[in-house]
Amino acid sequence: MKEISYGKSACILLFSALGVFSYFLLLYHTELQERIPDIKISLIALSITIAVFNLFGFSLLVSSHWMATNYPLYYIDKSRMLWHYLLVAILLLLMNCTLFISLKWITSIGDPFVIRAKGAGLVIAVWFVEMIIFSLLLINYSMRYTLNLYKEKQRLEAESIQAKYTALQSQLNPHFLFNSLNTLIAEIEYDPATAVKFTQHLSEVYRYVLRQQQCQIVSLKEELDFLDSYIFLHQVRLGDCLSLERDLPDNVIDHQLPPLTLQLLAENVVKHNYIDDFNPMTIRVYTERNSRYLCVSNTLRPKKVSNASGKGLKNLSERYQLLCKQDIQIRKNDHQFTVSIPLIYE
Repeated sequence: MKEISYGKSACILLFSALGVFSYFLLLYHTELQERIPDIKISLIALSITIAVFNLFGFSLLVSSHWMATNYPLYYIDKSRMLWHYLLVAILLLLMNCTLFISLKWITSIGDPFVIRAKGAGLVIAVWFVEMIIFSLLLINYSMRYTLNLYKEKQRLEAESIQAKYTALQSQLNPHFLFNSLNTLIAEIEYDPATAVKFTQHLSEVYRYVLRQQQCQIVSLKEELDFLDSYIFLHQVRLGDCLSLERDLPDNVIDHQLPPLTLQLLAENVVKHNYIDDFNPMTIRVYTERNSRYLCVSNTLRPKKVSNASGKGLKNLSERYQLLCKQDIQIRKNDHQFTVSIPLIYE
C-alpha cells in the first residue's frame, strides 16, 4: 500500500478537481443550464460527484497496486495492459453518463435517460479529458513500477553475490582444514595407505569447492560424490562410528540444488552431536513428497556445550529464497533432526 499512500493528498486534489470540472462543464453547457440557480445551491450533487471521482480514482490505484503485487508480470504483458486500459475507458464513460443522468434526475429536467446531441458531445469531451489524465497516471505508474523492478533486480543481484560469498566462506572453515592435516600427519605415520586415500579425498573436497564458486546450482549426483569424500575424511578421524546411508530413487540423481548444501548439513551433524564408539551416528539421505524434497536426517545427541549459531542453515535458507523462491524445512524432536531441501527440476 506504500505506492498508493505516496502522494495521497495530490491524488485527492486531482480527483476532486476532475469531479468539479466534469460537474460544472455538464452543468453550464447542456439543457441543465435552465436550472442553474437551483443546482448552484445544491451542494449535495457536487459533493456526490467529488466523492464518486475520488472513489473511482483510488479504486483504480488500489486495483493496479494489487495486480502488480499478486501478478508481477501483469504490466509486462501488452495485451493485458490494453484490456485494462479499455476496461477503465468503458467504466469512465459509464460514470459520466450516470453523472449526467443523475443531474437531470435531481433537477427534474425532462427524461433523465434521454441525452441529446449537445449533452452527449460534452459527455464525450469530459470523458476524453479524463482518459488523457488517466493515461498520464498510467504512464507515471508504469515508469515507477519499472524503476522499482530495476531496483529490486539490483538488490537481488547484490544479495545473491553476498549470499554466495558468505556460503562459500562459511562452509569449509579453517578448523576443518587443521583437523584434516592433523589426521593426515597421524595416518602417514601409522597407516600410509590410508593416508594416501585421505589425501586424495581431501584434494577432491577442495577441488570441488573451488570449482563450484561460480555455480548457482549443481546436480545431486555431484553433491553426493562430494559428500562421499567429505564423509570419508571424518570417518578416518572418527572411525566406524560415523556412517552415511542413502535411500534415493534413480530418477532424482540429475535434479539440482545449491552447491555445498550436503556438506553444510553433514558438517552440522558432526559439529553439534556426540559421535564416538558408544554413540555411533548415521546420516540418512532420502527423498519424500514424490521425490520433490531431499531429506538429511540424523539421531539427535546434542553436545552440552555447543557454539551453534544457526548461521549455516539461515544462509542456506536465504540462498534458496534467492534462487527459486522456496525455503528449507527443519523438523526436530527429542530423538531426530531432519532438514528437508527442495530439489530443483530442470
